[in-house]
Amino acid sequence: MCHAGSSEPAGEEPRSAARSQAFSSPSERTEADSRRRSASSHCVALVRQACRYARPGRGRPRSRIALRRRRGHLCHRLVAPAAGRFPTAISLYRLRLSTNNNRVDLAAEGLDFAIRFGSGAWHATDTIRLFDAPLSPLCIPRMAEALREPADLANCALLRSYRSDEWTSWFAAAGIHAPPQANKAIVFDSSLAMVEAALQGIGVALAPPSMFSRHLASGAIEQPFPTTISLGSYWLTRLQSRSQTPAMLAFSSWIRTTA
Repeated sequence: MCHAGSSEPAGEEPRSAARSQAFSSPSERTEADSRRRSASSHCVALVRQACRYARPGRGRPRSRIALRRRRGHLCHRLVAPAAGRFPTAISLYRLRLSTNNNRVDLAAEGLDFAIRFGSGAWHATDTIRLFDAPLSPLCIPRMAEALREPADLANCALLRSYRSDEWTSWFAAAGIHAPPQANKAIVFDSSLAMVEAALQGIGVALAPPSMFSRHLASGAIEQPFPTTISLGSYWLTRLQSRSQTPAMLAFSSWIRTTA
């Protein structure tokens, strides 16, 4: 979810009133001169610092953007790897990544965007589909060698996310009845944590291969069967009642081309 807000203008410093001062001794005058020189040096340092921040891309007012993703691996797959390649339109804003699996409430949390997983049907919400994330079994090569057919998964510990019907749906797509283990799968609130468990040889994860293409390319994990199921897509969502700010337009344009 993204929250864009305008930066607050800095307040003006009050003008200093000119004043005269009498000194009773030369030492007092010397001490006062020293204080003035110190203050002057400090002012010069502040001016130099202000000049540095006034350079292009730093002195312009920036909106603060917050992004919260719905599932544990979206930032890992999409936003974080591309964060260093933001175009100029995005780099003028501050991007804050905030993640959790809580139910999203755009209005109550004051957020501009939410990236959600689901069907794309949310009340009073504009949605833009970013990408699909079909699920398939993933495991380490040693376990994959023993999986000749989908029925062999009955001999493995199964890992899934919060949706209780994931493995049942996958076995149905593979053309067989789900084994009893499908109802006893270890549940994770993050696909990133689930695949990490699979990497440790704990079991077979039902996760989106597209999210873990680097693991697949390196051979750390394998997809033993080509069968996939799609239970939804990732969507960029915002309230229909909220007008889009320049920050929102820039972020929306960037993430659609990136996804």
